[in-house]
Amino acid sequence: MAVWYGGMLSGLLAATAGLMLGDYFFLSNHEALGAVLESERLQIGLYAVMTTLCVMLFENLHERVRRLEHAFDRARHHHPHAAGMAPGASAAH
Repeated sequence: MAVWYGGMLSGLLAATAGLMLGDYFFLSNHEALGAVLESERLQIGLYAVMTTLCVMLFENLHERVRRLEHAFDRARHHHPHAAGMAPGASAAH
């Protein structure tokens, strides 16, 4: 959600916040946001890789949707008949 509405930076910030909250609440008993066990490093690394990949993919998807909307608006503006309007029909019914 953060990526879709705020862009890549807000998505990465949300992923970082999720990582810190997960470390604080869900990892084994250790000093909060401190040193972790070897197995927890793997969990943290996988989370970081997966969230970064998801952020990048959602930003790419959102950019493509914006480009398609822009192209559709241009096509509708330049060619009103190609946008699904019948010849001689007005935009307001």
